[in-house]
Amino acid sequence: MKKLARWLDLFVFRAFTHRKLRMSRREPDRRKLQAYLHPDLWSDPESFYVKPAAVPPISQSLSLVKRRRRYEVFDFHFPSAVVPPHPELGTVYGRYFKTRMAEPAPTVIVLHGWLAFNYIWYTSICQKLARTGTSSLIIQLPYHMQRRLRTARYSGEWAISGDMAQSIEMIRQSVADTRSVINWLAAQSTAPIGLWGVSLGGWIGALLVAVESRLDFAVLMTPAVRPDDVMWFSELCPPLREVIASAGFTYDDVEAVLRVVTPKYFSPRLAPERLLLVQADVDQAVRPHTIEELWRVWGHPRRHRYPHGHISIIMSLRALADVFAFIEEMAREASGAPVPSRQWSADRSVSSGSSD
Repeated sequence: MKKLARWLDLFVFRAFTHRKLRMSRREPDRRKLQAYLHPDLWSDPESFYVKPAAVPPISQSLSLVKRRRRYEVFDFHFPSAVVPPHPELGTVYGRYFKTRMAEPAPTVIVLHGWLAFNYIWYTSICQKLARTGTSSLIIQLPYHMQRRLRTARYSGEWAISGDMAQSIEMIRQSVADTRSVINWLAAQSTAPIGLWGVSLGGWIGALLVAVESRLDFAVLMTPAVRPDDVMWFSELCPPLREVIASAGFTYDDVEAVLRVVTPKYFSPRLAPERLLLVQADVDQAVRPHTIEELWRVWGHPRRHRYPHGHISIIMSLRALADVFAFIEEMAREASGAPVPSRQWSADRSVSSGSSD
C-alpha cells in the first residue's frame, strides 16, 4: 500500500503539477516581503487576520441548484471583505448543501485543496454530511475556479508561486473570506460550526483554528502547515524552489517570510479533543513530520495516521469514515445531544492491513 501511494504522489506531481508550475514562474520581491517580517504579526495574529465586521449577503444570493428528499443544494456569492489585487478575486463563490434532516443543523465549512478545478470530490462528502443531518458549504478559494484570473491557464495558477508576497495575501484573504461565512452562519442560528480543510484548505483551516473562537470543531486533512517545508523540500514544488533560489533566497529566508502564515507559531482556539489531524504517512507533498510537529506544539490534539500518500488519502474509505464519525460526534456534543460511547485515541495509526 505505501509503495503504491508514494508512486501515485510522484506520478501525479511529475506528470501534471510540475508542468503547470514551470509554466507559471514568478520571482519573489524581497522589498515587498520585508513587510511580513515584523514580529508583531505573529505575536498577535488578529492584527494580520482581521475579522470582517459585516455579515455578508449570502441569503440574498442563494440560487437553488437541486432539491433532494434529505437536502437542498444552493449556489451563493458575496463580495469579499478584502480589497483584492485583481478584480476576479473580489467576489467569493460557493455551494451550500442544506440538510432537511434537522433544523437548526450543524454546518461544516469545506476548504478545498490547491489547484482544485471543480466540486466533484467535495460534493460527495457534502452530500454524505447532508444525508446524516449536517449542512455544509464549499468556498472557492482565491485564484481557483470562478475566481481564477482571466489570464490564468489553469485553476489555482498564481495562488502559490515564487511570488511569496502574493501567496501570503492569498492566504490572508482566504482566512477573511471564511470568517465572513462564519459571520453569516452565526447570524442564522446558534447551531455548531465546524471546518474540514484539505491540503491547502487544511493550511488555511489551521490558521482559522488559531484566530477564530466561533469554531466548534475542525478536521485538518493532510494540512500544508509548514509552507516553507512544502516549497523547499517536498516533491510537490521543485519548480518553486528553483525560481525562489535563483532569486537569491535561501531556505532560512523562506522560513522567515512565511512565518506569518505558519500555524505552529500561533496557539489554537480549539480544545485538543475538538481538533482532528489526518496524516498520510508517505505523503510526498506534506511531509509527515510537519504534521507531527504541529501535533506536539498544539498540545496533542487527535491525530489519525494512515498508510497513504497525498493523493490516495482522499480515496481512503477508512479515513473518510473516521472523519465522518468525528464530525458526527462533535456536532452532537456541541449541540447538547447524547453522544454514543466511543473510545478515541489522541494518536491513532491505521495499519496497511486495515480495510479501505
